Amino acid sequence: NVFREHVTVHRGSAGDTVVGSRCLVMAGAHLAHDVVLGNDVVLANLVQLAGHVIVEDFVNFGGMAGVAQRVRVGESAFVAAGSMCERDIPPYVIVQGDRARVRGINQVGLKRRGIGVAERRAIQREYRRLYVAHDSSASPAALEPTHSHLQKFLAYHSKPA
Repeated sequence: NVFREHVTVHRGSAGDTVVGSRCLVMAGAHLAHDVVLGNDVVLANLVQLAGHVIVEDFVNFGGMAGVAQRVRVGESAFVAAGSMCERDIPPYVIVQGDRARVRGINQVGLKRRGIGVAERRAIQREYRRLYVAHDSSASPAALEPTHSHLQKFLAYHSKPA
């Protein structure tokens, strides 16, 4: 792990504050009490994580992004610079904006992780069905059993609100 200058990490209140392996926490970032940071996470300058935030593996944050208390950030998500996140963030997506909204699939992050073209296309297809066509009632296309990332993406969207 690399922690740059002026980073603050608060101890846990009831549980622990946990930082995974191979993380980069850049200057001025803040991890509040009971934050859980997964492996291979990058927090750019001045990222602020409130208490009880859970960040899954391979997440990247742009500078000055903020995450409200008790939010979960899904695996391989990308949080754009200056975003303010008050709701859970699905895995494999890009979020952006004040009151961050899903803007697309994090294709660059998926490719860097070595996720194959077929699975990336399948995730993109399901993203379009759920976010562009707003069709959450239709059953997803036949799942390839080896597409574990697609299954995780769909599992997130099938849980009750």
